[in-house]
Amino acid sequence: MIANEAIIAQMDASLEAIEASDDPSPSIMFSDANLDENAITKLEILSGGAGYQGCLTCYIDATDSAGTGAGWWAKYTLSGNSIDEIIIQNYGVGYTGTVTHSVINDPGTITSVATYQSQKIGNALFANLTNDGQTSIDVDDMWVSVDGDEPDKLSPDSYSAFGTFFPTETIAIVYLEGELSSTVTSLTITANGVVATESNL
Repeated sequence: MIANEAIIAQMDASLEAIEASDDPSPSIMFSDANLDENAITKLEILSGGAGYQGCLTCYIDATDSAGTGAGWWAKYTLSGNSIDEIIIQNYGVGYTGTVTHSVINDPGTITSVATYQSQKIGNALFANLTNDGQTSIDVDDMWVSVDGDEPDKLSPDSYSAFGTFFPTETIAIVYLEGELSSTVTSLTITANGVVATESNL
């Protein structure tokens, strides 16, 4: 009886090992990745000014005294006739001088110009990540590491998955390094223990 139980246990273990070997391992890969250095990653309102009306084509731009920065712009919302929030639409690239911000196209009668604070210039990293395996991956927790530094947890706002990363699906990743504007050579994403690294930035 004991011998039979031992044989059955060995058979069960063998079957489990066979099933495990047939279970495909999860896999993720970068479809593409891009680094924008000296991007404006943060800007807040200090004083909302007065007289703003807003419009569909209104926006805030950025002018770089060094002449190297380009591409940054933001939408804004109003409280009454004052700007109360900035929503960055493009982080831009190459801002190395003193940056000034201006509201463009607002048809209001501006009696007090808005002022800004808490500007941060750093790295903006963009990537498309693809599940190239045959297994769905839980992406409630995703981590990013730049040049092998300590991993930083990505906010769910930084990617477009909804809890599960399905096979063949591609999700967009945005990672901002405020106040850090140095050359980056590699980007690593970890999702539920699965790792992808991109070195061609």
